[in-house]
Amino acid sequence: MYLAEVAGIEELSAVAVLGIGGGGDVVGACHTYRWVREGIEPERLVLGGLTWERAVVDPEPGPRSRDEIVGDVEWIHERIGILRGRARPRRGREFAESRVRRVLRRMGHRDVEIVLVDVSGGVKGTVDGLKALIEHFELDVVFGIDVGGDALAKGDEPGVESPLADSIMTCSLSKLEETVLGVFGWGSDGELTREELRRRFSEIAAEGGYLGAIGLTGRDVKFLKKLAEVVETEASLVPLRAAVEGELGPLEIRGGYRTVELGPASVCTFYFDPEVVARGSLLCELVDGTESVEEAHERIRKELGIKTELDWERERVER
Repeated sequence: MYLAEVAGIEELSAVAVLGIGGGGDVVGACHTYRWVREGIEPERLVLGGLTWERAVVDPEPGPRSRDEIVGDVEWIHERIGILRGRARPRRGREFAESRVRRVLRRMGHRDVEIVLVDVSGGVKGTVDGLKALIEHFELDVVFGIDVGGDALAKGDEPGVESPLADSIMTCSLSKLEETVLGVFGWGSDGELTREELRRRFSEIAAEGGYLGAIGLTGRDVKFLKKLAEVVETEASLVPLRAAVEGELGPLEIRGGYRTVELGPASVCTFYFDPEVVARGSLLCELVDGTESVEEAHERIRKELGIKTELDWERERVER
């Protein structure tokens, strides 16, 4: 029942766990999912992630909207789809969530609902979608899980290169009651330095925003390894290298483009109050009130002069 304490709710009968950074974040979210499933045993359990895939899965820049998705999806809102079978971007390969669903069903997890979240509508559209998700499943709490920690970024960190999806989701979660922001694999994406993460943790905790943490167990590792076999994700696997192989210190990822500082915190998921996190983030302030991902992107570009993942993806297509 530890995660019920983290959420500040005595009994949790309906819980959603969402990967909020796109790509393989759904795998990192499965650390929390397993603890919810086996520790709380809710009557209704939802797992999901964004329709924004890595280029190796979806060559088109940005998140996919409803009319750009092919497959067996039941749409309960313009921005929220429940997977009933396989689904993929129109020009890409199967979504990570679709592959995770197949593995979980083979493992006997047939009661979990797998959802896709589209952030194309900016913060306003995402909040509306999350409200529909909460209402449809009568959820007690939504855990939004980021892999690495760039969801904690304020906007002045030089290494941040993919702030768009995280800031939209973090800001959206902060608008809703009974939501929790989690970070799996402290610094495992290499965007925030260990010192930047330490400073943000201190700031958030000082305002009462730190809620708790859980570490990887042997069963967690086995579980996540099975999912990682079918999902392309590097950042979500970094914590396993620390937990299983005992690797600490610098580790090169992204083909040597980034370096991650592995440490004991790398094997944990930390939980925060998203309202406190958003309050201290210029990124969340900038994307607040946006009605499209393009508007959120332009605000970040104009005010901070930094590239987002949308820029990198568009440049890749142009090449």
